[in-house]
Amino acid sequence: MGEINFKNISDDFQSLIKLAKESSKDGLIDLNEKQNLKTEAEKNGISKDEKLFLQALENKSNVSILQKSDINKNFIKLDDFKMNVSSYIQDKEIEIPIKGTIINDIGLNRFNIDMNDKNITPTSLKSQITSSSKNTNISEFLSKYGNDKEALIYMRELVLYREPKISSNDLKNVIDKINDMSKTKYSENLSSIGYDTRDLIVSALHDISAPTDISQEDIGTCGATCIQIQLALKKPLEYLNMINLLAQDKTYTSLNGGEIKPNWTFTKEGFNSNIDTKRTISSKIMQNAINDFSDGEYKTFDSTKNNDGLRIENVKYALNSIFQNILKTYDSSNYTPSQLIEVLKNSKPSLENPIQISLSYNSNARDSYHAVNVIDVDEKNNKTTIINPWGRKETFELAELKNRIFEINANDDLDKNIAKKTDSDIEKIDKENYHLLKLNNDGISNFINSNNSEANKFLDGLSLKQKVSIISKINSGSLSSDDKKAIVKIFENIFQGSQVQNKLMFEKLATMDKNIAELYTKFKK
Repeated sequence: MGEINFKNISDDFQSLIKLAKESSKDGLIDLNEKQNLKTEAEKNGISKDEKLFLQALENKSNVSILQKSDINKNFIKLDDFKMNVSSYIQDKEIEIPIKGTIINDIGLNRFNIDMNDKNITPTSLKSQITSSSKNTNISEFLSKYGNDKEALIYMRELVLYREPKISSNDLKNVIDKINDMSKTKYSENLSSIGYDTRDLIVSALHDISAPTDISQEDIGTCGATCIQIQLALKKPLEYLNMINLLAQDKTYTSLNGGEIKPNWTFTKEGFNSNIDTKRTISSKIMQNAINDFSDGEYKTFDSTKNNDGLRIENVKYALNSIFQNILKTYDSSNYTPSQLIEVLKNSKPSLENPIQISLSYNSNARDSYHAVNVIDVDEKNNKTTIINPWGRKETFELAELKNRIFEINANDDLDKNIAKKTDSDIEKIDKENYHLLKLNNDGISNFINSNNSEANKFLDGLSLKQKVSIISKINSGSLSSDDKKAIVKIFENIFQGSQVQNKLMFEKLATMDKNIAELYTKFKK
């Protein structure tokens, strides 16, 4: 925490305060006036103090004090204008769309509390860090950030509480990198919007010390944020290497040879406007670059505009490019929800091995099609735990995940023990019912309508493509009541998820076979 010193301020800062006072004449500063203030502050590059001044104007009592203050030509009397603000962004409690979810939010439940606890001081934090870490290079960090409470809280998290824990050798390398970054000159793009080296270091330190607290905030970058979280979880040193180069306006070459370039469109995000994503500086740098890279050369990502989130194939491309692995996409076109859960279990998700999936999360909002990292599937207790890129861990019923899951990016051959019907299996069913087909064209329909476990198991083992093929076969002749009943049963098997999940399935169905999609619409009526 730190108060702005109003003595010896620059001419630019004086001009900004005078304009703010004029704007406060009616007792408030509206959105347009705030934008005008930001424009004024940015004329010669916004300083950190100017940025904090604008931030403090969010407090109505400060606006009132500013309105009543006495400003003359030589001195600005703002003695009572208390600006107890800092670069720390308070975590806020947000909605829980999935019923019964247990939230674990380290930012809300620890960082917020510790930052506001006056009994937790830089001195006490330094004592905890030095008594727990045997790395000699920690002293260099403490000599530079020894009075920075936020920086010390994140360093304590890294040294004492991080999950998964970093080995002593890896921790030494990470701290060495942070110390080196503290001496690095970064792009003027950062200083032009009021960020300095300290802001970048502390923001990046937060990310590698508490990857589950990384958030996309007010922008639809869930796919890119999940990748950012994975890198911070699995390879914290590589995370620092990446952000260090991007912040210098340099291209980062990934472990698998992917060339990721910086994307500075976030510098156009406004102060408290409809294009302010409210992300930390490290998240702006990482998410913009990852999102831009994942989309390929087809379009340029711009965080100030309404951009569609990454599709699963873009995410897979980025994951394969950034990490040294080869992932396959398992999706709801070729797998039933139950089969996708089996694939997920076979992938053995954990904090050390997060598995990125897409699911129906918030049916009436931006994140209806949402990317998350799964870190646990607990069959015994029928629970699953995810890292939501809203900056928290969430645990809820495994049945909820089954009802919401769309796609999984994971290693190959995770489906080899899953009972999936092949085309030859379907041909065998056709042959076994040929005598019925020959008599009344209801053979396959009778089999599906039988309601025995074999028929239900048969449908559950079919891909969407195979189910469409069966419907086309039944629909090829004149439809009897049994045929219609069988088609309805197949449709019920296809559309067994949430509203958003079913919407996506219908889109895939329409792409696959327009006639069958129209038939479903007709039957639904």
